[in-house]
Amino acid sequence: MLWDMVRVPPTKWRQSPWGDLGGGFWAVGLIGRQVIWYNDLEGGFNVSPYAEFGTIAKYWCNQDELHHVIWRLRQQIESVEPLGWFGPRHSTDAQTAP
Repeated sequence: MLWDMVRVPPTKWRQSPWGDLGGGFWAVGLIGRQVIWYNDLEGGFNVSPYAEFGTIAKYWCNQDELHHVIWRLRQQIESVEPLGWFGPRHSTDAQTAP
């Protein structure tokens, strides 16, 4: 199952300025340079890039349930074209794709 491959023990990750008051947000999964995290201010899950482990680079206020996030992640992996909020393909990816 995909979730078993990407999940991590819930850990607070920094996100400034929105996560400062609560000490960050709960990171619950990692895939590549993306973190799956729970936004306890808005009550939903999000996927954001990270450049530094432990710091969420972009704030989202989606109120998605976790199974929706995992479904979209699976769609992203299985599709030729990435879904928007997982980020654009890099030009080198297009050259090496079958």
